[in-house]
Amino acid sequence: MFLYILMWFERATEFLKIEDLKSNTSLANLVEEFYDVALSICKINTEGKRQIQDTFVLRLGVLVTDSDILFCLRLEAVRTLNSILDVTTKEERKKISLSEELALLLVELAKLILNAGDYEMQVAISEALCRMTLKKWREDLVYQWFVNRDFADSFKAINDREFETDCRKFLNKVNSFLGDERRVYTFPCIKAFLEMKELYMPEDPKLEQFWIDFNVGSSCISFFINDPVGTLWDSINLPSENVNSYEIRETDGQKICIIHTGVPVFASNKEGNTVKIIFDSEFDILTAVKKIYGEEKLLKGTSSEKIGPELIDTQDFLSLEEKETTSSPSEAGQGLDGPVDVPDVEKNLYQEVNKTSPVKQNDSFAFEIQSETEASIE
Repeated sequence: MFLYILMWFERATEFLKIEDLKSNTSLANLVEEFYDVALSICKINTEGKRQIQDTFVLRLGVLVTDSDILFCLRLEAVRTLNSILDVTTKEERKKISLSEELALLLVELAKLILNAGDYEMQVAISEALCRMTLKKWREDLVYQWFVNRDFADSFKAINDREFETDCRKFLNKVNSFLGDERRVYTFPCIKAFLEMKELYMPEDPKLEQFWIDFNVGSSCISFFINDPVGTLWDSINLPSENVNSYEIRETDGQKICIIHTGVPVFASNKEGNTVKIIFDSEFDILTAVKKIYGEEKLLKGTSSEKIGPELIDTQDFLSLEEKETTSSPSEAGQGLDGPVDVPDVEKNLYQEVNKTSPVKQNDSFAFEIQSETEASIE
């Protein structure tokens, strides 16, 4: 039975590379069903788990590196890969590390970190590299994965117990080093709001800044926020297809990025269509946003508009700014050339993939050290 499942999966992914079939929602949904089936088999059947690890792990990894596949399916593939690896034993990970094919895959995944163009994808790949190798072996393997020794040293410094924050340091270093060639721009923000509700950075003492990621590859601005109800981080994702318009306002020492969406944004028990993010004026926010949403969605005349410093005070800023706005978010987009036409399959799947926290979707996990040489997942 497993061989038939594997055969259908390979056929479906090959069809997704055909230009006329990339927008086929049913075909994309079928691939996602394969992900769910693989996870179910791992949880309920020991022999099935072994077969999944022996064959499906490699195929999922290859799919992640295939740029001809829809980005959302590749992201979900690496999340599924991490979930499968979540139930592997130390001996099973040792077997993976000794596989020649998987060793080559690890090198390709490491290369993808540099040009994935999406922070959540970078985190998920970094996690996969950690899950597929023994900790003591990884200290040598990193120099095969990364030509740049600084990158290798930084990756090796990731502590399993502090994966999220250490991975952030590693990826910020990698992305900033790439300069103008980078595909993920990351800046610390001062404050962020959804409508009039302030959003807070995750409560982690080791998280140094409230980071905002401008993802060129996935055409999405994203950031993690504190989840006041649960123990995991929540996330805000603002893909280009959901954005009607944006504007950049400047005041003394600060820049305010205001994003108007056509699809409601949900966070911290709040729903809204306007996200405001305040940055220090030293950062070139306009250039980064243009790379994500294009210049056609920029409200004309706002990039150099000056507003008084009194508007920076949190709630006062928001209420006054709302009064000054002459059009609603939806009206703001009507004066432009119109929304970018994106295939329905990409819209639906991207929203489905990102409707919950990436941490909850297994992008990153808490690790617990059990010995001096190995870590297992809680």
